[in-house]
Amino acid sequence: MFNASVNAMSPQLKAMFNDDNFNNLSYTITAIPSIFSLIIVSILIDTVGSGIVMPILQIFNILATTLCIVGAQKQDKTIFLAGRCIFGLGGETAYSGQSKLIVQIISKQFHPIAYAIAMAGMIAGEMLAVLLLPINSNVVSSYELIIGLQIFGFLCIIFYSLYSPYFESRQQIPLKTEIIASDQAENQQQQAISFKQNLKNTFIQIKSLSIWYWFMAISRILCTASSKVYDSRSVNSLASIFGLPTSTVKRNIVYQSASAGIILVLLSLIQFKVKKIQHIAFSGQLLIVLSMLFFIFGNKNYLLAICLTTGIGLGLSISTTNSLIVDLAGQKLGASAVGFVYSFRFLAITILTPIAQSIANHNQRNNGWLYFALQVVSIIFLGVTIIMKIGM
Repeated sequence: MFNASVNAMSPQLKAMFNDDNFNNLSYTITAIPSIFSLIIVSILIDTVGSGIVMPILQIFNILATTLCIVGAQKQDKTIFLAGRCIFGLGGETAYSGQSKLIVQIISKQFHPIAYAIAMAGMIAGEMLAVLLLPINSNVVSSYELIIGLQIFGFLCIIFYSLYSPYFESRQQIPLKTEIIASDQAENQQQQAISFKQNLKNTFIQIKSLSIWYWFMAISRILCTASSKVYDSRSVNSLASIFGLPTSTVKRNIVYQSASAGIILVLLSLIQFKVKKIQHIAFSGQLLIVLSMLFFIFGNKNYLLAICLTTGIGLGLSISTTNSLIVDLAGQKLGASAVGFVYSFRFLAITILTPIAQSIANHNQRNNGWLYFALQVVSIIFLGVTIIMKIGM
């Protein structure tokens, strides 16, 4: 919900901070630290396990929301954006932690199902943000709702870390049985040696990633970066292009999120029967391209079609591509394989956001050509990877 909160409460935040460009600024402030934190945290998770790292990341999320609450109370844009920046350090890295948990505790044949469920949760959060947050015109109380959910999530993570038999840190850094518990100095030395060796092994595996992993990663980066920039601007863009009330556009965007979530849930139920999930990914990206054509050439009667094709296309794509990426990278890089993709995605978002704003200053609809071009290149990389490596 936090991630989508700025788009969901765009009119309130623009009025509060008297800044028409606040939406773009907020997403850029989040994206820049994510570029670096995702790579660092992903490598750390693959080295020591998510059971140690994820509670720390959730603390970052809670701190980020706290700063947003303070910034809203004081109507101080700097404090609010500081919260968005801290979320970039911790919040977006949760994808890497989820990926590592999936490859650690779930059999490989069920990975597509697990990734689909994880993505469905993300979509559900975005949909709830669009549904619930605008109802309450008070920005502070909206973020208080978000922080309550984050605290609940923190307690769940702590419970997992303490009681799960799959506590990764114990698997990742084994201690020799002959080490005496009372000998703390020797114990710490052994842990340091094990950490260094595990870190070295992680870097060796990263260096050996195949070109087909990078092709798949480029496809995912272009697809999701384009979609993210589109989503961050969708309320204002669609309302401006089609001359519709913001409330009408938001209602249709809820349908977009709902359709993506429904597709993710349905696929999570049937994917164990689907042998070639790459076909699902390819079909999803074709639908996204179709939605951009509706965006470019359509009128206000196409609003629902744009939202539904975007939602269904994203649902089909994101439910399958994470699993394909991890398969190409190897399960030992369950966090890094996804982390690299999201890191470079945020780099792309940081570059694309001002470009999209510049285009919008002249004609909002022309942004459709930018999104369309990125999706076409993404499909080309995906298609080549399927033909040359994954198989038809």
